[in-house]
Amino acid sequence: MTRRLRPLASALAATGLAAVLGIGGLVHPPATVAAEPDPSDIVLVLDFSASILRDEANRNRFGAAVERIANRVDEISADLVAGDVTVSIIQFATRAANVDGCIDLRLLGAPATVARFADCLRAIATAYRRGPTNALTTRIGTDTNYVAAMELAARRLPPASLRPALILFTDGRHDVAGVPVSEVQPARDRLFGSRSPFALLPVGMGIAAADRAALSAGLERLRITKDMPACVDGATFDWPQVVFESADEAGAAVAVALQNASCTFTVAPSPTPCPSPTPA
Repeated sequence: MTRRLRPLASALAATGLAAVLGIGGLVHPPATVAAEPDPSDIVLVLDFSASILRDEANRNRFGAAVERIANRVDEISADLVAGDVTVSIIQFATRAANVDGCIDLRLLGAPATVARFADCLRAIATAYRRGPTNALTTRIGTDTNYVAAMELAARRLPPASLRPALILFTDGRHDVAGVPVSEVQPARDRLFGSRSPFALLPVGMGIAAADRAALSAGLERLRITKDMPACVDGATFDWPQVVFESADEAGAAVAVALQNASCTFTVAPSPTPCPSPTPA
């Protein structure tokens, strides 16, 4: 794999998505140069189950975190145009669905597509804040179905991709009727077990403290960081934490996942660490 270096724009070198969110980021300092990364394909899979949408405070936190990521996308638009990243957004509950107009967004050399990516994130933020609607419930239901989410995401990740990643943003365990939790791991292995390189990065939050250990165990079993090449900063690809205390922390973790998967999203350091690559 050939990697070339290009200067980072000063705004991207100075700050990052997690800094905009106001909380944790990478624990190593931002580089002054970045790789022109190998083409990467990233699917952002967002949980829209009733446990989020029926809790006004929780859904507003999700919306705020996603909107701040959209603002950051606007700010670093020029850098995203220079990065070879293709992004898709999927929402899921009982069923999974592509977010209309937000699938296979290739950002390389396409300022209008970067703007569309930001618009997609703002539409997601608005949908979280709006809460459950008849149309949304009819489309995707209300429960949490990891199997449906992974099956649809797999269609958006080309077999020949050099950096394929699925980022799963969720607030709870798989609990849909008719698809027992015992089917989740076999589905993951069927869909992604033979892929190399590949990353499946769970970002979980919002569950009651008494249930957090069980959620963490389940998401850790889903996690994959298989043979993903390091970015030019020399750090290996790792994802040590899968459950977070708040929507803001989870939103920052999504930003870090985007950075690690694409080598394009640079996240500034913070006194409060978020998931980060393990130093090489």
